[in-house]
Amino acid sequence: MLGPAFREGQQRKIEVPDTPEAAVRLFLELLYTGGSTADPLAVPVALSAIELAHRWQAEGAVGMLERALVPLLAAETFAPIANEAALKELRLLSSSCITFARDEPSAIDALVESGDLSAATLRLIGRSVAADSHEPAGGKKRRRSF
Repeated sequence: MLGPAFREGQQRKIEVPDTPEAAVRLFLELLYTGGSTADPLAVPVALSAIELAHRWQAEGAVGMLERALVPLLAAETFAPIANEAALKELRLLSSSCITFARDEPSAIDALVESGDLSAATLRLIGRSVAADSHEPAGGKKRRRSF
């Protein structure tokens, strides 16, 4: 991407549209230092940073962000964290979300009743997905061959 054949290399700039600056800073801080000074770590910032790390296959940063998000699991943060864990197949975070759902059934029941959990999250925690959901049964999207 930073080679001379690419626009980013010529401009010496990588644009990251629709990503909060704080998430980009967190991602770069993790890449360069292996840690962060963010205290407390905001869940939306961490989720945006994990999106960048996952997109750019920075597995070390993904792992650090997973470990940072586990203690932030709570009733009010469960839906977005679990959704990312399910969609990106993040093992540690998925396992922690499953444990949280098992240990806090009343919080999960309230989220299910309010419709705050995605179909991917419902599958992750072993809950049934509503028939009117527009996602295919079986948990995997069908691939088309061309």
